[in-house]
Amino acid sequence: MILPFVPKLSSSEPSLSDSKSLLVIGAKEERGSDLHQIWEISYPGGEARQITNDTNNYDTIALTSDGRFLTTVRNELVAHIWTMPSDDVTRARQLTRGFEKSDGVSGLSWMPDGKIVYGSSLSGNGIISLMEADGSNSKQLIKGSAIPTVSPDGRYLVSQKGTTAASDRGLWRWDLSDGSEKQLTKGTDIWATFSPDSKWIIYTHYGERVGLWKVSVEGGETKQILDGYGYAICPTVSPDGKTVAFVLSRTGQTRQIALLPFDGGEIIKTFDATLQSNPTNDKKNLQWTADGRGIYFIAFTNGVSNIWQQPIDGSAPVQVTNFKEGRIFNFAFSADGSQLALSRGTFNSDVVLIENQK
Repeated sequence: MILPFVPKLSSSEPSLSDSKSLLVIGAKEERGSDLHQIWEISYPGGEARQITNDTNNYDTIALTSDGRFLTTVRNELVAHIWTMPSDDVTRARQLTRGFEKSDGVSGLSWMPDGKIVYGSSLSGNGIISLMEADGSNSKQLIKGSAIPTVSPDGRYLVSQKGTTAASDRGLWRWDLSDGSEKQLTKGTDIWATFSPDSKWIIYTHYGERVGLWKVSVEGGETKQILDGYGYAICPTVSPDGKTVAFVLSRTGQTRQIALLPFDGGEIIKTFDATLQSNPTNDKKNLQWTADGRGIYFIAFTNGVSNIWQQPIDGSAPVQVTNFKEGRIFNFAFSADGSQLALSRGTFNSDVVLIENQK
């Protein structure tokens, strides 16, 4: 999620020995990235001072009693785009390369003509790019935005815009034919997905409660379609446009895949599934099968990620890919289900000691 300043705290908020400041982990919205660094927040003034400034993500903080040293966990993620026939993992092919890259982690979509749109972060800046299915002719589309998705007709791209202006926060639509842009929502809105006819966008809205909303691709009035069930994220619409699948989290319960009528109402059905979290945000990617009979998700077992499918008839999940190593951070099947694009790579964590030299 991208906010003006997003604290990502451990179980406690360490304060420095003078009791005049707090240490937090957060991200700056104008960078168009979910890169989390360590910050010092003065108390009671609230001024922020950045302590770390690099291309890593940090998670959890512990401070010595005298305030001289702090320990933190540094997370290093490297991800590239891969493609493969959906039924043959042995033909998986890496398309992008390089260090300090997170290709596809924040977004990955197929265009109707077979091109691939993906989000990435280079030196903390969010970038949305387009390339051919073989990795050639890569070009930057938009800078300073994150978590892109493309309409099924290939006309529009919707993304969260990285900006400090409160009035600009929300989902934005880019017309890929002429580059024009339009703000669709205002607020903390994320994880947009299109209806199959490209006319509607379903998304997660963060307010007093985390619910699902929808808005026309032309903009206008927004409508809430789910509220009061808990934490609802990462929606995806069925091929027939009648049902929304999403990740449901309720206090004290395991996260589930849930089904909801497209126009809102009561939850139809839930499935228990071991859903892998994206290491850099809370996204748990879901996608319907081309025939609408199942939902793909990522599972992480024994140090390896693979794609699984949950049949909506309630039968047991079925493993789809059979990778023996590595992490899958995001994925997208082509519209006909024949091709699979993956954001795939490594994720390592190290404990770091930082000395306070103030």
